[in-house]
Amino acid sequence: MGLSDSLVAELVGKPCFPRISRVDICVDFACDIDWSFFKDNQWCCRSGRKAIYHDRDKLTGFTFGAGGEFSARLYDKTEETKNSKKDFFNDVWRESGWDSETTIWRLEFQLRQAPVKEFGLLEPNEFMDNINAVWEYAAGKWLNLRYDNGDKNRSRWPLALVWEDLLSVRFNLKNPPPAKRLSVESVPNREWLIIYNLGGLTSYMAANGIDDIEHAFNRFMADADEFFKETRRQDFSSALDYIDAKLEEKRTRFCMPRKHSKEQGDE
Repeated sequence: MGLSDSLVAELVGKPCFPRISRVDICVDFACDIDWSFFKDNQWCCRSGRKAIYHDRDKLTGFTFGAGGEFSARLYDKTEETKNSKKDFFNDVWRESGWDSETTIWRLEFQLRQAPVKEFGLLEPNEFMDNINAVWEYAAGKWLNLRYDNGDKNRSRWPLALVWEDLLSVRFNLKNPPPAKRLSVESVPNREWLIIYNLGGLTSYMAANGIDDIEHAFNRFMADADEFFKETRRQDFSSALDYIDAKLEEKRTRFCMPRKHSKEQGDE
């Protein structure tokens, strides 16, 4: 947490938590599989960008969606460790049962802030609580490897056995609901909110011969309440019911935090 965040937290009396700007999730696994056996159409990815890397004649890895907000890499970690001289990885792998011979591959997903925000998991502790759900989305929906069973719909192709194992990986014992990426809309800017809403209010004032702004607002709310009671528009019986529903909907669309009442905050 930066100095400015600390000062704000001290002044307003509320904790300020750091927000995730980028997160990488990875799994290292021992496997002698020949990845070149799989055809391009067996890789199902939500990004159209895919690259394959070789060192001379040896396949060393793949990238998917490189440079995007959501991307993935599958690469020969033992080879990368030799080149980068990160020998300490060998001890870590041996402690987990590595035989010192089988190739270690790494499957890694990188999420920048935009997709993390779409998951609603910008706070690190919330992300860690839901990391299994994010992994299931990443390895189950964003990228996966399938066997071609002849069906024209690739989504009905069965997962490759190695991918089934990767999808089953768990990082903690918590079992949150499936992660869903929301379609995030930008919050309208201040100028638009003020001009647009004042335009509607002044039209209401002119149509009803009202000059006082406070009287206009109170009259408008009473009129709106009567309107919903009479018409039950969209199954709402009052203006407040409509406001509560729309407020929740737009907080979700804009990925804005829920506000707590004073009573909740004082407990």
